[in-house]
Amino acid sequence: MRGKVEIVRDGRLLAGAAYLFCRENGVRIPGLDKPAADVRLRLAAEGAADEKGRLIDPAFGYACYEYYRQTHAPDYFDKLLLREAEGRRRILDLCCGAGATVKALLGRGPDLIYAVDSDERQIGLLAAIVQASEAARGKVSVHTADAHRLPIGRHAVDYVVCRTALHYLDPQRALAEAYRVLSPGGKLFLLVHGTGYRWHYLVIRNGIFRRKTAAYLLRKLLGRPRGGQPGTGLSAVQARYLTWRELEKSLLAAGFDKISFHTSPRWMVAGRFPVYFAAVAEK
Repeated sequence: MRGKVEIVRDGRLLAGAAYLFCRENGVRIPGLDKPAADVRLRLAAEGAADEKGRLIDPAFGYACYEYYRQTHAPDYFDKLLLREAEGRRRILDLCCGAGATVKALLGRGPDLIYAVDSDERQIGLLAAIVQASEAARGKVSVHTADAHRLPIGRHAVDYVVCRTALHYLDPQRALAEAYRVLSPGGKLFLLVHGTGYRWHYLVIRNGIFRRKTAAYLLRKLLGRPRGGQPGTGLSAVQARYLTWRELEKSLLAAGFDKISFHTSPRWMVAGRFPVYFAAVAEK
């Protein structure tokens, strides 16, 4: 764990791991260059990459990608999330992963951030990162918990963030919990997969996922059910997305109002179908 913490905290190592993730997953970050030889050797020595420069732990690679992007190359949604956080004192990052958004939110000077995720490995990494950071210690409360049953009291926070996770949950139950923990006037920020997500995954990243794409299309043509085995194609979980109408209906049912939706031209397919979209609502 200590090696992973060092990679996240070291700018060159973080950039190197993020580059490897991008290369292996068909993702691009402008200005992110191929790591130098000494960085590649250090990543291998820390057990993050093999001798051929391939990531050993894809989940950690994704964490490095998120930490790097949100810190050094924030996109429209990263900036929107932080803009909506202005003036908020007690924040919940729901399904926080390894904590890239937690780090970004700390820069806004909140009194406390609750970081909640059901993945014990990701939470373990975040806890180690928090312990190693003077700026985070005492400001971040880390919890392994179910998003549908939060270990947080009623009206405990004034801002809830849930990015690229709601579509994997039971939206109605998760939104009800978010509403419960928010104080009156509190704000909710969501980032979810939209109707363009499948197309983006299958076509835009086709050079990386050619075998997965072929298997997925073959199943669609033959009418076979979608499986979840590695290498056989998009799983049912990977393919999940929400529509504006579905999400608005769920938000209203949970009690939220002042709902607004946000898209980015960078994350649109054919200028019409959002790969991702954000929703902001108030209690």
